[in-house]
Amino acid sequence: MRVEPPIFRSKRPCPVCKQGSSLVFLTCRNCSRLILACDEEGSVFPDPSDLSVHAHWPHDAGNTTEAKCPHCEQVSEFSLSTGEEIQAAGISLGEYE
Repeated sequence: MRVEPPIFRSKRPCPVCKQGSSLVFLTCRNCSRLILACDEEGSVFPDPSDLSVHAHWPHDAGNTTEAKCPHCEQVSEFSLSTGEEIQAAGISLGEYE
């Protein structure tokens, strides 16, 4: 039996598509920095605490993907963030689900 990792989402709605529960936490495997990615329309938010800065990055946020990281600027694998990674980035339990 294969167990899928949980998909952690920000409780804030995406400022681009206006949908709630569409912002997925992803982690760059090269630099370990977190981003938020909208699984509705493809925007990426390099700073999970500042949703005013975003770019378009077509991907399926529910799956591992490779793209250029906005932090280390290297093509890297992004995977679903763990609860520990999210909390280590200073995001509290009440800010995501």
